[in-house]
Amino acid sequence: MRDGLADDEIHGRIRARDDLSLNWLHISVPIDRNDDDYYAPLHKLRLPDRAELYLGLLDAVVGVAGTRRRVSVAEHFASCP
Repeated sequence: MRDGLADDEIHGRIRARDDLSLNWLHISVPIDRNDDDYYAPLHKLRLPDRAELYLGLLDAVVGVAGTRRRVSVAEHFASCP
């Protein structure tokens, strides 16, 4: 993604495809992104009922501490059931 995880273009594409059954959405995350600005657009993301969001936050290079930082930031913006 250009500036964030879930920009308006992505939202529009998801909403426009009401003919598809979306069960899950996976979004990979660049290894160097653990800042609020990158994850903030997730707050606006509205997935269909029962659809699950999977973020690619795990990476051996950043280790456990780096993964925890990335998860912590993402949790502030992504809706978690």
